[in-house]
Amino acid sequence: MNSHEFRRAAHAAIDEIVINYYDTVQDRRVVPDVKPGYLGKLLPDGPPQSGEKWEDIQQDIESKIMPGMVHWQSPHFMAFFPSPSTYPGILGELYSAALTAPGFNWECSPAATELEIIVLDWLAKLLHLPACYLSFTNGGGVIHASASEAIAIVMIAARDRYLEEATSHLEGEEKEVAISQKRARLVALGSEMSHSSTQKATLVAGTKYRSVPVRIEDRFSMTGSSLQDTIERCYHDGLEPFYLTLTLGTTTTCAVDRFDEAAKVLMAHPRIWTHVDAAYAGAALLFEEYKHLTENFEAFDSFNMNMSKWLLVTLDARYSTTYPASLEFSRCSRNMSDRSSAASLSSHGDN
Repeated sequence: MNSHEFRRAAHAAIDEIVINYYDTVQDRRVVPDVKPGYLGKLLPDGPPQSGEKWEDIQQDIESKIMPGMVHWQSPHFMAFFPSPSTYPGILGELYSAALTAPGFNWECSPAATELEIIVLDWLAKLLHLPACYLSFTNGGGVIHASASEAIAIVMIAARDRYLEEATSHLEGEEKEVAISQKRARLVALGSEMSHSSTQKATLVAGTKYRSVPVRIEDRFSMTGSSLQDTIERCYHDGLEPFYLTLTLGTTTTCAVDRFDEAAKVLMAHPRIWTHVDAAYAGAALLFEEYKHLTENFEAFDSFNMNMSKWLLVTLDARYSTTYPASLEFSRCSRNMSDRSSAASLSSHGDN
């Protein structure tokens, strides 16, 4: 395909998207009426040996792909979570695909690297996050492929920070043995209503997991007393809590944990890395009536939310973003002396 053919195909694709999809998506069946394996019966056993006309490919999209799509953009789609796209978002994706600049460090793509920092600072301000989450203070945001990835990364950083601090007085082989022994006792915590990504992250980090009980009387929110009881039980059982997920909008009930109560409990446990998972309802922080929820975030280490939920950003734009004040491996109130360790975990090529 040369530039002339691309131009013609691009115009046809835009017409297809606007006229034959977005303007008519409300008339399509939301959930496909197909069986698993349907597509394999419609496609050849191997890749084509020669190129096809774009018109033929478009016909294949409509006749083979569209019947198997769940139409999340339909006004009749009511499952999971809202994930609407927009025409500006699609245009942004077009430029991203055209430039295809891997941004794994500044030299590879200065504009992409700096744009990510600047725009995520904008987002942090829109979400009323404390100043310590901004790049020009102790924090700064990075874009991840998903909230689950973000949680796995901060949990690994939490594990390494805890082990380093706990064995800082040792050296050499003695330190290695102590780290190995301590790692077996590490336990991550999360509410009974927390997304499964926290428990799954412990499989990656190689640690244990315990859930903090919640009650219907508390609207399924994690309370300070329940958190304190769980921490004490962990210590009684010979375990060492090193990480906690607090949730702003649980997937199951949209519960919001009691951040103020948790912050008071955590004052006595400064080594516990506290992460706020706002993947589901974090976008609500844009509204003035919800900004009070961030008042205690200076006591926490990291934060993530999904821009694809409510903020009209396409999924392929990498929809989960974290604002670790812990990029410097510490809470907001600490200095930046240990910044490199967590930053190396959070910086990667999939910008």
